[in-house]
Amino acid sequence: MNNTLNIYAPVSNYSLGAVKICKWASEETTCFTANIMLDGKKVGDVSNDGHGGCDLPRFNTPAEREAYKAAADALPDYEFMGKTLSHGVDGLTAILMAEAEAAKHAKKWFTYIEEGADITDGFRYLTMGRKKCPKTDPGIVGWLVNNPGAVVIDPPAWLEQAIADAKEVSK
Repeated sequence: MNNTLNIYAPVSNYSLGAVKICKWASEETTCFTANIMLDGKKVGDVSNDGHGGCDLPRFNTPAEREAYKAAADALPDYEFMGKTLSHGVDGLTAILMAEAEAAKHAKKWFTYIEEGADITDGFRYLTMGRKKCPKTDPGIVGWLVNNPGAVVIDPPAWLEQAIADAKEVSK
């Protein structure tokens, strides 16, 4: 890669699979169930009843629970209202949930994270006019050239060369 395109990289080897979100039951938090995957292998599951409580991860073995906690502890701290906080297990699950949702939408639409934003701040769809921009639309190139800090989730193979060509033409 020649640094013409910023591509989102997952935060760990963990991911969520079989994510099911129940929007109608979500009150203070998102009501969901999902499998916790490590390198594609199910190591547990996680759920939240949507009433404002913590996520409830359950693991196949105590060692898998400890490994998930260690992955959460390895995430960089963040600032909130003048305090330095750590993500913790719920933070890792929130990031994995955001990654799963972004990956789902990125299959069809150009999906990106704004420069400097964390994926938990929310990913964005690129819209052109009032329609979402499909992944086959070459109009995305000009937008990405003008927004070099946007981090694209699962870009199509042709995009990087198109951006490099557009930058060369604009010189």
